[in-house]
Amino acid sequence: ARNDNNVSPYTTYAPNPDGPGWVGVDAVGRIFKINTDGSVVTIAGRKTKRDVVPYYTRDTSVTDAQRQALQVEFIGNFEGGVKFNGPGDLAYDPRNPKILYVADTYNFRIAKVDFTSGTPQITTYAGAPGVAGATDGPALSARFKEPTSIAVASDGRVFVADLGNDNIRVIAPNGGTVTTLA
Repeated sequence: ARNDNNVSPYTTYAPNPDGPGWVGVDAVGRIFKINTDGSVVTIAGRKTKRDVVPYYTRDTSVTDAQRQALQVEFIGNFEGGVKFNGPGDLAYDPRNPKILYVADTYNFRIAKVDFTSGTPQITTYAGAPGVAGATDGPALSARFKEPTSIAVASDGRVFVADLGNDNIRVIAPNGGTVTTLA
């Protein structure tokens, strides 16, 4: 329902390449579509279950793990079990509207979400989950420190604003290497 959207104010949006509406990523770690009628559909990442009575957040007898097990489900296959951690931005690959890149800020990586099959496949495109740094080189050996913004050029180069390192990084098309641009 329109009043049950739960869209965070900490959300970044991109036009939906498959039709009208928008696709967003929010800081709690979900990717969702906003349709033109105002409805919201989670398409990857964290989703709050709406068919259970939630625990009261101030009930200290319930752990966060118990609360999450009851109230949260995850949509998609996450390589290595690495869920989004404070993602800051998203951008579609203009060469393939089924590929989405996410600046996964507090995982210090760029994630790739592949919507080609029925279930989204979330993998690390560049960086290493949980390992911060400022290293250029092969994409999976490169290190980021708080990548917060992302854009993809028509040739597939991915530009990343790496806030923690105060620089702009470039990932070569098809995930080859990471270099510092500025």
